[in-house]
Amino acid sequence: MRKLPAIDRVTTLLIGIALIAAGLALIDWRYRWVGSWTDSLSTPSALDVESSAWWPWAFAAAGVVLGLVGLFWLLAHAPQRGERVARLHDASDETGSIGVDYQSLASAVAADFEARTPVSNVSGSTRRRRGTHVVEVRGHLDPHANRESVEAAAVRISQNVSEAFPDGSTVSRVLLGRERRPWGRSRTSTPRVH
Repeated sequence: MRKLPAIDRVTTLLIGIALIAAGLALIDWRYRWVGSWTDSLSTPSALDVESSAWWPWAFAAAGVVLGLVGLFWLLAHAPQRGERVARLHDASDETGSIGVDYQSLASAVAADFEARTPVSNVSGSTRRRRGTHVVEVRGHLDPHANRESVEAAAVRISQNVSEAFPDGSTVSRVLLGRERRPWGRSRTSTPRVH
């Protein structure tokens, strides 16, 4: 959802403005710098509403609506995996459609990378980022690995993906780290090879 970050920003801005306004109103009520506030609050109309027959139903309906909005919000922010199968619009026409299985593509790219480099625990996955499919290869680099061979293999899979998708709709990324030491040292920061 491309609109989600904009909705998040606008919602955060509105909630922030409302909280700041409420805080300023409370400070002004305490010190009476700008407004004139009464010391007592009259609540008979609120008590009439609360004792009416429709109030519990309206309160329950508002709770259900807020719960659904919260559930939608959580689901919209859940991590999204890339599409498993996507239609190639340029190669499809009225006679038929051609699709690509991105999970199989990621597995094949990861297997090719593992066969050419001293990398263990290699896995491939796909995700969609700003309208682009990203084939991501992750693995643990052998401490004695030859840097040139790793870079050559990363460049090779990048070229292969670029040749397969010349429109730039799909790119590759390689993320490598070192395996955790047996005595519990934390893993080094993950260098990126693109």
